[in-house]
Amino acid sequence: MQRIGVYIDGFNLYFALKRLGWQRYYWLDVLALARGLLRANQELTVAKYFTARLTGASEKRKRQIDYLDALEGLQDLKILYGRYKREELNCDKCKHVTWVPKEKMTDVNIAVEIMRDLFQDRWDRVILVSADADLVPPLRAVETLFPEKERMLVLPPDRECQELWQVCGIRLKLGEERLKRCQLPDPSPGKKGFPIARPDSWR
Repeated sequence: MQRIGVYIDGFNLYFALKRLGWQRYYWLDVLALARGLLRANQELTVAKYFTARLTGASEKRKRQIDYLDALEGLQDLKILYGRYKREELNCDKCKHVTWVPKEKMTDVNIAVEIMRDLFQDRWDRVILVSADADLVPPLRAVETLFPEKERMLVLPPDRECQELWQVCGIRLKLGEERLKRCQLPDPSPGKKGFPIARPDSWR
């Protein structure tokens, strides 16, 4: 039985769906998505989802809290959090200065977890769900240090990344049908067992 480790770049996947206007797939069961990438002779030994919690008081943050609470109810999924940092944004024309939140640490967290699990021999094939070229170095390290380990790339919808495409021997693009099949129950039990309803704007 081949052991599989799946690493999902939450923000990269989210922004791919947002760009397409696919809010109806935001209530995504990422563990079901990971399991759906397996074949009959494979078992899921690692499933990790990477994101960062929004700050402030907003409806967007409330929707994210509900979604992450629903995901945290999935026993075989581990969620790793980065953080948001406020960065200065300057307008060259009007000289106006504003502060915007910038997500930090996700790509570093993914790279660290891939390497940690690699050296702990937790999988025979790594599957990365992302289109972030910053993740080329850890996959190249897998290829160099353990050439017998397989590398698979799953690109989010409507995303391309030739750098990642070239470093992975197995490649797949996520399609709408797969996303449609991998939705959380509505309502979802969540980590505390209380029902969590899918946000109305995600229907």
